[in-house]
Formats: sequence, C-alpha cells, structure tokens
Amino acid sequence: LFFKDEVLSSRDQPFCSFCGKKQDQTESIQLLKAPDIIIIHLKRFESDDHGNRKLTSTVAFPLEDLDLSQYTSNPTTQQLKYHLYAVVNHTGTLDSGHYTAYCKNPVTQTWHEFNDAKVSSISEQKIQSPAAYVLFYNCVNFQWAQ
Repeated sequence: LFFKDEVLSSRDQPFCSFCGKKQDQTESIQLLKAPDIIIIHLKRFESDDHGNRKLTSTVAFPLEDLDLSQYTSNPTTQQLKYHLYAVVNHTGTLDSGHYTAYCKNPVTQTWHEFNDAKVSSISEQKIQSPAAYVLFYNCVNFQWAQ
C-alpha cells in the first residue's frame, strides 16, 4: 500500500500554477535507485474510536525473491530482488510485551531465534507468524563486508 496511487482531493488539493486553481491530483511513490537493504515495518498497532489495540493478523511475506521492480521508475536496469535475513517479533500487548529476533546466518543459511540471552536454531516455517513486526531484506547481489 505504500506504493499505491493516492488521489489528493478536497483539503489536500495542490495549487496548479498553470490554471491558478486547486486541482485534484494523483500522487505515487517510486524507487529511483534500488537500496542494498530494505527494512519493512509492519503496522501492528491501531487507534480508532474504540481505543488502541494490537494487530495480530498473520502477514504473508516472502523469505526469498521479494521483487520490487514494479515500484521503480526504471525496472529493466536494476536488480530488485531481495532475500529476508532478519525479523523482529513482538509478543504481548500495547502496554507490555517481549521482543525476539529471527536471523539467518549468511554462511550456513540456517535460521536462529534470539530470545534474550538464549540463541537456538529454528525451522524456516516458524519465520512467518503473527508476531512478525519488522522485516529486514538484503538485495540478492548484496555482499556483506568481511
């Protein structure tokens, strides 16, 4: 939804310097240059007329080959495929909770859970969960510093 076209109308209408009036306009966001790292923050908290609440729906996200080429101004010239390498998780409520992290070892390609002072191996199937909060992707061609 971050890249979805948005119509600026009503109070958000921009001033048209050509006709001298405010006009509806469509606005969109595109990537001009592919970043090496992408961090995606999932909306997990919501405020409405009934107060604040935590969102716990499972969000499907790819572990490999996240393709952002449709969101760039020139998709044919850049490699825009990304692999997930870490996830920050939040369990609990708005008022209290606990953070853990899943991280992929770049050498062994295995996943590990970091939970306070405890580190354990986990299966790839555990990565997508209702606790996923922040996703870290690196470009397929990205090389970690040695």
